[in-house]
Amino acid sequence: MKKRFNRYLTGILSIIIIISSVFPGRVLAEDISELPMRERYNTGFLEEKFETEKTPYYSDYSKGYGNSSLTESENNAVSVTLLNSQKIKFEKQLNKNCIYFDSNLATVDWEVTVPQDGMYNFSLEYIFDGKEIRDAQRMLKIDGKMPFREAENFTFSHLWRDKDDIRINSIGDEVRPTTYEDVKWQTFDFSDSEGLYALPLKFRLTAGKHTVSLSYMSGSFYIGEFRVGIKSDPVNYTEYVKSTARNGKASNFSEVFQSEKILIDKNSTTLILESDGADRQPQPYRCRPAPLLRQERRQSGCYGLRGLPVQPEGCH
Repeated sequence: MKKRFNRYLTGILSIIIIISSVFPGRVLAEDISELPMRERYNTGFLEEKFETEKTPYYSDYSKGYGNSSLTESENNAVSVTLLNSQKIKFEKQLNKNCIYFDSNLATVDWEVTVPQDGMYNFSLEYIFDGKEIRDAQRMLKIDGKMPFREAENFTFSHLWRDKDDIRINSIGDEVRPTTYEDVKWQTFDFSDSEGLYALPLKFRLTAGKHTVSLSYMSGSFYIGEFRVGIKSDPVNYTEYVKSTARNGKASNFSEVFQSEKILIDKNSTTLILESDGADRQPQPYRCRPAPLLRQERRQSGCYGLRGLPVQPEGCH
C-alpha cells in the first residue's frame, strides 16, 4: 500500500513538472484571468512600496529650507489651475462651486505656478454632505511623487456638535448628549494627520510650473478652492508681547468660563462630555457634577473649537 502511494505521488509530481515547463506561469495566469492583478501587484504595489521606502520623513525633507527671501506679498504671483476641468462635474454646496470627490474620481490635479524657489503652504476648502460619517483620506503628490512620507495620508475631518448637555435619567445615571454633524465649509491647511507637527506642513517648490495631485484613499466629500501660498510662521511669545504692548491696551475684564459650556464644534465623536464627580462652582456657570471633555479612545489630531464671549477688546 505504501509503495503504491509513493508511485502515485511520484507520478503527480512528474506531471506538475512537465506542465510547468510546457506552460509558463504567464500563460497559466492568462488562462485563469489573474494576469491583470499579478501585473498590478508587480508594477504597482511594489513600486509604490519602494517609492515610500525611498521617500524621506518631513523632518528630513524640510531641513535647510526656509522662506527667508519670500514674503506673503509673493502670493499675488502664484497661480493655481484645475486640470481636466472639462471632464469634471461641478456642483454647488452652500452657494459654492465644488467637486464631489469619491472613488469614481480617482485623482484631482492642479497646475501650480510659483515665482521663486521656496517652501509653500497648501490649503483646500471642503465640505461633507451629511451622509458620509467617515473622515476622508487623500494622498498628495507633486509632479507624480510623494514629497515626504506624511503626504501618503492627509485626513479631512468632520465637525460635530453636542445637541444638549449631560442629563441624569430616572435612575440617576448620566446620559451623554446626542451628537450631530455640523455641515459647513472648512479650510484644511495641510497638516500631519498624526499630530507630530504643530504647524501646517510646507511643500518645496522650484520656480515654474508643477502638478499637484490628490488621490482617493477613503471617504467621500466635496472640495472647493485649492490654494498655494506663503504663510509666515508665528512669532515667538516675546515678540508677540512687544507687539501687543505697542498696539493693544490692557483690559480690566475678568471672567471665568466653564470650558465645556463654550464648546462649539469638535472634529471627533470620541471627544465626549463626562462627569468626573467633582463639585466645582466656576462663575458664571454652576455645574454639579462638573463635566469634562474627555477622549473616549486614544486618537491623534482631535480638537474642540470654543468661543469666548470676551468684551471689551484688549489684551487679556
